[in-house]
Amino acid sequence: MAPIVLAPLVIGIFGVLSPKAALVGCETIGIGLAIGIGWLVPHGLALLLPLLVLRGIVDVTVKSGRMVALKACFSGDRLKSAMSLNSTPYILGLASAGLLASVLVGRLEIWSIALVAAACSGIAALLYGMLHGGAAAAPEPSALATRPKLRDIRTALDADRPLARRFALYLLVVATMQGYHTIARTVFPIERLGLETSGPAWLQTASIGGVFVGAVLAAACVGLRRYEATRVELIAILGYGLMLATWLPASPAPAMGLYFLFMLVYEIAFVRLTGEIMAACRQEHAPSLSVAMTTGSLGGMTMVTLAGGWAATAVGLSWVCIGIAAIGATVVLAGGLAGGPLRRPEPVPEAE
Repeated sequence: MAPIVLAPLVIGIFGVLSPKAALVGCETIGIGLAIGIGWLVPHGLALLLPLLVLRGIVDVTVKSGRMVALKACFSGDRLKSAMSLNSTPYILGLASAGLLASVLVGRLEIWSIALVAAACSGIAALLYGMLHGGAAAAPEPSALATRPKLRDIRTALDADRPLARRFALYLLVVATMQGYHTIARTVFPIERLGLETSGPAWLQTASIGGVFVGAVLAAACVGLRRYEATRVELIAILGYGLMLATWLPASPAPAMGLYFLFMLVYEIAFVRLTGEIMAACRQEHAPSLSVAMTTGSLGGMTMVTLAGGWAATAVGLSWVCIGIAAIGATVVLAGGLAGGPLRRPEPVPEAE
């Protein structure tokens, strides 16, 4: 929760550094953090806590920094496509890391794994160092009044109500759907499908596949009239419906298939909302909004996971699924489907 409390600090980073410098700096710090965590693991959790807090701040800065960098380089539909494709390598990395971890954890010492993590941060720093154009442009020293601040979030949302509605929907979708998945990915295959210890791995494979396909589809459909005309609120409602539908089949194969579709639709809603929010906001508000999206969704997801985990123990995961889906769908419907078109901010020059 420390990154959420320290969100103003993360926002301030983008007031003094370019997105490129922030990303390179954070990944460079990540090298030292990986080595430090690997060294301190045998000495107890108390010594690890400061490094884990710093690791959380670095993660929030990197996730937000990628959105700020894309906002600085692209605009319009190209920005939406870039935001969609930004999710694809991230999901591939998660899948690869999970598979790699299952192999390495039983064969290597924690110190060796820490060195692998440090090497990955080093590679990321080198790749971020190749960014150019708007992503490498540092803020003007004289522009103190326009540097990103926490209050920019309210300024941006008050000035554009459709943008505010999409921002709220983004937080709702990530908190409820991703929060539910965090609980269900281990409980659902065992409680509902009666699978053994391999069940969570199969479900995680299906969910990662759904997220990957959803990200690719979202990027491919940007600019298509029918896709753009489909209200994102309806996509969210479909996601909640598929969340409930995963409980209908009693056999593993169709249940896994529906879970794949649930995560696919979730990812489409996620990347479309991300792209629309960042494309509609003004450049000077992008750092504050991106940090708010990252920390707000993280906080919401944490609360849903904690409350849902307790409720799953008390009444069962099926009732948790019904409750989360009902609350999410009710909030979307109560908010109405007439959010209005998003305004277009002033165009920014694209990177050459």
